[in-house]
Parts: sequence; structure tokens; C-alpha cells
Amino acid sequence: MGRVKLKFKFIFGKKGYGKTQYILNEIKNEMKNVNDHRILIIVPSHNTFMMENRILEYLGENALSKLEIMDFKKFTFKLLNIFKGKTKNRISNIGKSLLVNYLIRNNYGKFLYFKDNNNIDLSDEILSMLIDFKNYNIDNNCINCILNAINPNTELYSKISDLMYINNLYNDYIDNNYLDSLDDMRIANDIIQKNKDLFNSYNIYIDGFDIFTYYQYEFLNIIIDRSNKLVVSLTIDELSNSIIYNDIIKIKNRVLTLLFNKDCYDIEEVYLNDVHKSDELKYLDRNYLKYNVRPYPYEVKNIFLNKCLNNFYEVEELCKKIRYLVINIGYRYKDIGVICRDIDSYENFIRVSFDEFNIPYFIDKKNEITSNMFSIFIFSIFEIFDNNFSNNALFKYIKSGLLDLDDDEIFLIENFSLENGISKYKWKTDFIDEYYIRYKIERGNEDNIDINKINAIRRIIIDPLMALFNKVKGKNSVNYFIKELYNFLKDFGFLDKIQYICESLKLRNDFINANEIVQIVDNIFNVLDEINDIFRNEMLSFSEFGKILINSISKIEISHVPMRMDEILIGDIERLKIGNYKVLFVIGCNSINFPKIYKKEDLINDLEKNYIRNLGFEFSGTNIDKNLSENYLIYSLLNIPKESLYISYSISNMDSRSMNPSILISRIKKIFPKVIEDNKTIIKTEFSIDNIYSMNSTLSSFILDFKNCILNNKLSKIHTELYNFYKNNDKFKDFISIFLMRIRGKNYKDLLDLDMLNYIYKDTKFSISSVETYSKCPFKYFLDYIIKVRIRRIFSFESYDYGNIVHFLMENICKNIIKYYNFRNLSKDEIDKFTLDYFNNIIFSYDNGSYILNNNFKFRTFGKKVRKIISDAIFFTCKHLGNTEFFHKYYEFEFGKNSSKIELILNDGRRASFVGKVDRIDFCKSNDEMFINVIDYKSSIHDIDYGKIYNVLNIQTIAYMDYIIRLYRDNYNIDLNPCGIFYFTISKPIIKNKKNIDLIKETEKYYRYSGFIINDIKKINLIDKNILNNGNGSSISLKINKDGEISKVNSLESILSENEFSDILEFVHESVKDKIMEIYDGNIEVCPVLDDINQSRCSYCNYVGICKFTKKTNKFRIINELDKDLFFNLIRKGNN
Repeated sequence: MGRVKLKFKFIFGKKGYGKTQYILNEIKNEMKNVNDHRILIIVPSHNTFMMENRILEYLGENALSKLEIMDFKKFTFKLLNIFKGKTKNRISNIGKSLLVNYLIRNNYGKFLYFKDNNNIDLSDEILSMLIDFKNYNIDNNCINCILNAINPNTELYSKISDLMYINNLYNDYIDNNYLDSLDDMRIANDIIQKNKDLFNSYNIYIDGFDIFTYYQYEFLNIIIDRSNKLVVSLTIDELSNSIIYNDIIKIKNRVLTLLFNKDCYDIEEVYLNDVHKSDELKYLDRNYLKYNVRPYPYEVKNIFLNKCLNNFYEVEELCKKIRYLVINIGYRYKDIGVICRDIDSYENFIRVSFDEFNIPYFIDKKNEITSNMFSIFIFSIFEIFDNNFSNNALFKYIKSGLLDLDDDEIFLIENFSLENGISKYKWKTDFIDEYYIRYKIERGNEDNIDINKINAIRRIIIDPLMALFNKVKGKNSVNYFIKELYNFLKDFGFLDKIQYICESLKLRNDFINANEIVQIVDNIFNVLDEINDIFRNEMLSFSEFGKILINSISKIEISHVPMRMDEILIGDIERLKIGNYKVLFVIGCNSINFPKIYKKEDLINDLEKNYIRNLGFEFSGTNIDKNLSENYLIYSLLNIPKESLYISYSISNMDSRSMNPSILISRIKKIFPKVIEDNKTIIKTEFSIDNIYSMNSTLSSFILDFKNCILNNKLSKIHTELYNFYKNNDKFKDFISIFLMRIRGKNYKDLLDLDMLNYIYKDTKFSISSVETYSKCPFKYFLDYIIKVRIRRIFSFESYDYGNIVHFLMENICKNIIKYYNFRNLSKDEIDKFTLDYFNNIIFSYDNGSYILNNNFKFRTFGKKVRKIISDAIFFTCKHLGNTEFFHKYYEFEFGKNSSKIELILNDGRRASFVGKVDRIDFCKSNDEMFINVIDYKSSIHDIDYGKIYNVLNIQTIAYMDYIIRLYRDNYNIDLNPCGIFYFTISKPIIKNKKNIDLIKETEKYYRYSGFIINDIKKINLIDKNILNNGNGSSISLKINKDGEISKVNSLESILSENEFSDILEFVHESVKDKIMEIYDGNIEVCPVLDDINQSRCSYCNYVGICKFTKKTNKFRIINELDKDLFFNLIRKGNN
């Protein structure tokens, strides 16, 4: 008795019209009948989980014993395991790419097109073409037909010829060594053909496919003769008159051809035209593809548009809507789907916001593993090897998390290496004391570093690497490299550390991240296995092996399985299109993503593909085909929801660059002119009870609104209640305290506590530099002198290092010269020789190898330039000394010692001690009077700025003059008369137009003193004896006219009378006392001095990232330009 003829059924309907539900209803009815028909449901791989959930929900657990749900991959895998067993290993997609790379490496000399493309990146493009050959059954006969039709001199001929050669090698290798998933369908078809009883009397349902491969059509062709019933659902409307359905129509016609060839005419076609949807969604479905559309005349209640400022606000608004739908309307989370075409850009915002709103969610996407700790660890090993222990590579390795180092040890070794220029070969052996770089010549307490501890850390880092690298030098087999890499990971405990991390995560119930690490490690070792199988005996260098491994690991993608039944599923259209959703949210609906535009062409470009198609061969789609498919997907998503559709887009990205809405937005606005477009994130609305969702999420929106309400005196009852709730909550009360400080316009604590102040300033000795810092900004003083923040030192010679070396050299060389020579009579050659000897014996000596200027050739060269500058500065100092009645009394005179103790009594009776160092003090005795000059060495030109003096920003040398005068008066009963407060610039002179000028004279002008000078010809003559002889000073920039008076061509800003000298010293003295009182009072507000009203941030400070200074939040001061007259008028009127 012959078998019953096949019952075939097409189920046609648009997306969301219930094709899957129709199938489930039919299966339910079949199960009520007592028969022996097994049921097989075949769906795309990404829809199996969702289909299983729908069957469990609709048909119950018992249904799973009578039916099977599979994708083609699982279907073929099961058949092969039953009938073939595990005879060969299955090659992965990464393995296929490796195989193509291997074949190219070993045969590139035989190619026509690829002979000059021995590039690992090309393997993926070639593999894509080989996959097309298999999917469309293009064998050698087909390829020869194509080649016969092509001009041999064309590029297409070379491509096809090379691809045919690679394809033959590829298939031979696969057939002999592996199972290829692309061949599974062909092998499965052979098994079904040979086993006549397979799938007899089966009821087979095929649902959710938009495309079939050649061998999947062959499967349909076979089971037409076997199965009892075959049902195929296709997404298409009854008219099928839109171009976007072209691919679906091809499927329909191809299936009909298979049926007619089998004389099967019992074909039922079911068109699902009626669907339970809201009126607006039905209208959208019917009219979206029409060119001339009649606008929807009614109020739009179930389609919503949301225009948002950026991605962050878009996701936040999404969360608010979801919470509203669940809490107020009664939806389940599983009733709601979220589609996003650019999940990578939105993922972080989704995770943060959904967690804040306590919304369960699952992001359905595959993730790359390149940012995982184990991947970074593997990558860094090869980077260290290739770059010879470069710091960047080593720090990646150190911070990967797999070394037995805690954070303090990592920071210690990192800071040590950066500060001391440790790189490359220096890492390979123990650090020695000479590796420690000193940025000051004199040795201090900072030299006392624990070199043994640092070396112990170094050995933990380097010893495993050296053990590995010593074994992988030169070329060797890939099998050898893989063994050594595995032994390295195992012997030094890195695999144990990974296992420990996984167990720790599981103990914290973080199973997702624990499983992710396990997946990643397994995948990486699978890749190593495939590299070993394919390249086993290939002779490569370790670097070449590393490139292959890194490239392969970069292609690994992992995915997770949803953990809950009731949660929001977030994914691309392909992942959600089979879902049974009542509400659908589409986020990121901007022109760049909706629709996606395909521009990059394949190895065989679109013109060449069309040429092959015209020859009668089917081939993969062109960019035009892909763009049509994209429009089909966009139209499909509109039909997914049953009740409501929410679409949102951003008008700018997170960099504030403008973004355009998708054409989908304008299309919906045209069909529904009355649709409401929300823009709450752009146009602010009043805070209300509708803004309250969860503790975390409400806090974010509450604090944004609370400040404005306080400033505008518009506090509502809801503000007060929320404030009291958070203030009394242990979790949030500290945050609220800080927030209130910001509301009052401050991003700092008002005043330090009294007990803390007494502790901090108990034995504190101030410096004028610290007072100047406080005047610049009290908060900067707090960080510099109380917290004592240290800026990470990077191996370099900075401007402040130059200032330190200049001061040191001027003091010590001058002191040494005085021991052996008469300073006033030294020649330039003698000074040059003395300076050279000093540098050779001190700076560049072997014992001083740890000083930065003696560390390497680059810095020694700069040190020689410094020597020339110092030599010139000393020479002109000698010339100045030969033309003056003053003598050098002190070099680097220090305040704060017993005989030079400085203690100020403040206006409230409190006391403050000072320390400091004056670069040079010159004395002169004339007519039983003592005169004094104070000289400050500067590494750059220093001008007088009365505005900065008035703001207590540039007072150091003036204060030193005041303290020395008071010190001599109080301790020695000697009255000192101030003559000059001078700045001596020690740097390379900048001389323009060097032709036809006397360089020595021009250089001498550069090395003159600048600063304040007394308005008294007799005292000026003591400073510079040349001033009366020729009218021009040699050491000071001053001119005297024939009458012996100061010439009017001089700048009078720097010339002070005795009263003005007295006034400025007194002003500085009192200003310092006032600042110390503010410091003692604990004021550390963020209140910087800005050079310009248009300046947005402090130019002199490294702490802007800490204080978060803004003009809107913080007070600030502007340095006003003051001339001398205005300055003295202000200080005499007491307007300090």
C-alpha cells in the first residue's frame, strides 16, 4: 500500500500577523488526535529559545515529549551523531579562517590575483567567497563554466581562478581532517536519502526563515516524499506588490517548483490578513509602503515618538516608560521588547539605567572578548616580546589581574619605572641603586627607597616572561610554541589564578561573569587547538605565531543565555522578530542606523556578482540586495507589536554632535500627523510624582530639579518629602550632604574642623611660597600643603628641575670660587675652566650617575648647555661685583633656624613661624650705614606686576627683604637700608639680528638686574659705579642724565622712593599675616585667581579635575592691571 500523499501548506502573512501562533494552534489540535505522527519544528538558530518558551507557555511541558524544536544546525548535528558518530573534529569559523590563511601562506606564489596579498586579513574575505561557493553549490564545473565565459585578462578571471585553486585545497583539507558545518546539511541529506524510514509520516513545520541555502532546499526536496505534512510560513502579504518582498517571492517560487516536480499539487495557501492589533498599528501596516497615503484622521493613542537630547536621556526615558507600563498598566516584562540597531553605543547606558530602575533585562548580542583579562594577558605577552619590554605593554600585562600583586605593589612598581625611566633592557635584571634617578644634585631622604621590595615585585613580573622568552627564540614549529605557552600558563599559576577568580565570582553569586570567563578560556584553548592542528609543523617566529593567535582571539564572540522568564529582551530586529510582544520600543532611530546603508563591497564586487548571475549562477547578494533586505527588516519591526509602538531618537550624540532622525520618523509623522512627539529631555518640565520610580533612578532626576527650585524659591511638597526621605536614609545621607554643599554654590567643605586645624597646624612652619599658593587658590593650598598631593613624576627634565639646578650651581660654584680666587678679578676663561671642572667632578662624575643630567646622552648634552649658561651668569655676576660697592654676604640664606628664626604675631595673638631660602644677599657699608640688596635667581624673564603683588601672588623677594631687615634690627640691632630687590635671569639669552652687533654687549644687557631700585642717586651709585661715569648702568637697566638725575626715559614703575619702599614692605608684611589668619581659620574654598575674565579654567593648576571649578559654581578673582601710582594709593588707603 503506497504512502499517503504529502499535505503541503503555505502560511502567508506580514510580520506580527500570527504565523507562529497559527502553527502552534495547529499543533495543539493535532495533539488532541491520537496518531503516530511525530512533529518537528525548524526555526532560525536565534529563535529557538523564544520558540521553546512559547510552546511551554501555550502547549505545556508535556508537548515537548511529542515534538522537537531545532534549527538546521542542531538538526544536522543530531543526525550526524546518530549515523556517523564523532569520526572527526568539527572546524569552527575561526579555524576555517586559519586554514585559509595557512593555504595562502604556503601557495601565494601560485596565485594570479593574490600573489601580492600575503596578508592575514585577506583570509576572512576569501573565506566569505568560499562559503558562498558552498551555500550556492558552485562546484568546479560551475567555476570552469564561469571562467570560460570571462576574458582571461580581466581581474575577475584572476579572482575566480585563485578562488577555485584555494577552494580545491580547502575542500581537500577539510574532507581529510575535519567536519565542516557547511557540509553538515549535504551529509544530512545523504543520510536521509539512504535511510528511507527517516521522517516518514512526520509533520514538519518550518517557521521564521527569510532565506534558504542550496542544501536546505535539497532537504525540502527530500522530505516532500517522506513527511505526512509540511508547513512553511513566509512573511509576505497577499498582494506581494512591494520590492522589499523579492527574496520571499523567490523562496515561494523555488518551493513551488520543488513541489510541482514531485507531482505534489495538494497545496494549501493560508493568508493571515486579520490580526488582533490596535487600530493605529493596523493602519501603519496597511499604509507604510504606499506612496500616496491618506493621513490617519483620529487621535493617535498607541504610537509614540520621543525626541531626546542624547543616548543617555533616551535610555532613561525608555526605563520610565517601561516602569509605567508594568506598574500602572499591568504588563509583564516579557510582553515588552526593545529593538536597538546600535547596541554597542547604547549598552553601557542600558546597563546603568535598567539597574537603577530595577528592571530585569537581557541584552541579546554576541560580545567580543578582547577586553577580557585573559585576552589582555595573552595579547600583552606578545606585545612585550615584540617591543622588547616596552612600558605600555608591560603595564597591560601587570594590570591584567592575573599576577599575584596587590594594587599598592602595582602602583609602586609603575611609579618607580615611570619616574626613573625604567624600560626595555632595564626590566630584565634586578634594579640597582644607580637606576634611581635623582632630580636634585644633593642627596636627600627621597633616596631611601626599598629597592629590595621593588626588585621582588619585578621578579614576580619578569621571571615568568624571561623563562618563556628564552625558550621561544628564533624560528620553531607552531606545536612547540603552543606547548611552551601552555606550560607557561600552567607552571606559573596563571590558570590556577583564573580558576580562583571564577570561584570568587561564584561565591559572590556573580555567575554571569564567572561563566563568561570560563567560556573565554575554553574558546581561547579551542583556538590554540585549531592553530596546532592546522599549523602544527609550520616553522614560524614567536612574533608570527602571536599575530595568528591574536588575530584569531579577536574574532571570538561569546553570548549568554537569558536567566529569567519574565524580563525585557533587548536586541536587534533579527533577534526579536519572532517574539510575541504587546509593546515594542525602538531606540536609536536615527538616519545612521535606520536603515543601515551598506557600502563596502565583497572581494567579488557587485558588478562582478551581477555578471556571474547573468551567466545563470546564483550568488550572494549585492549591496542593493542588502539595502532592500534592510528596508524589509525596518518594515518588519513595525508589525512586531500587538498594542503599542514607541520610537525614540537622539538629536545629538554624547560628543554633542548633531544627529538626524531616521526616515522612519518622517514617514510616521506623514501617516499620523496628530502623533505626539515627546521632548521632555529637551524642554524641561516640572518635577512631579510621575518622576518617582525607584530610589536610585528618582535620585538622579530629583537632584537635577532640586537646585533650580531652591534658587527660584519654588520648592514643592514633593521636593521636601523626597529630601527628607534621602536625608534620613543611611545609604544616601552622605550623598545628600555633598549635594547640599553644591546647591549652595560650593564644591568644597566650608571650613576645616577646629580639632583638625589644631592637629594640622600644631608645628607647621609656613613659607612665602605656600602663602602665594593660598592666594592663588585656597583649595590648591589645601591639596599641596595639607593633603600633600604628589603629582606622578615622569622621567623628564622639567622647568622646575632647571630652576633647582640653577640655584644649586650658582650657590655652590660661587662659594667654591671665593675659596680660591678674588671674585672681582676673574676672567671669562678662568670662570669657564672652573665651571667645566666643577661639572666634570660633580655633575658628570661617575659617582653622580643617578642624577638626571648624568643619566644618558640626551640629558648630558642638555647639561652641557646648562654649564654654558651658568658660566655666562657667573661671569656677568663677577663683572657686576667689579662695578659695585656691594659684596656677596650670603648665598642661599635660610630662614627658620635658631639665629634666623622668623615668627609673626598675628592680629588675634596667634603666632606663625616661617622658613625660606634667599638666593643671594648683598651688603654694602658706607658712611657708617649698612645697605642691602636681595637677589632672586629666575630661570625666565621676570617683570614687575603690581596687580599680582596686590593680590599677594608675587611677593616672595619683597617679603624676604622685609624679614632680613627685621631680623637684623631685632637680633643684631642693625638697621639695614634697602637699595634693591632684584631678579637675575639665568637662561640662554634671546638675541635677534646677530649680524653686525657686539654679542658680548648684547649678552651683558640680558644679564642685567631687573626689579625694584631705590630712587637715590648716591645709593644707585653704590650698586653700579658706572652709572655716573657714562650715564648707563652695567648691572642695572638705568640711565642718568647730565645733571646727575634719573633720566625720564627710564620706566618709573621700578623706581621707588624710601617711603614707597617702606610702604610696599609693610603692605606685604601685613598681607602675609592676613593670609595666615585665613589659613588658620580653615578656609579652603575653591576661589582661584584668573588672569583674564574670558579664562574658563585655571592655567597654573593640575587639580581642575579634582575641584571641578566652574564660573557658575565658584567664586573667582581677576588680576587687575595696576600701575605704580594706583597701587600705592590703594595700599595707603587701607584697601588691601
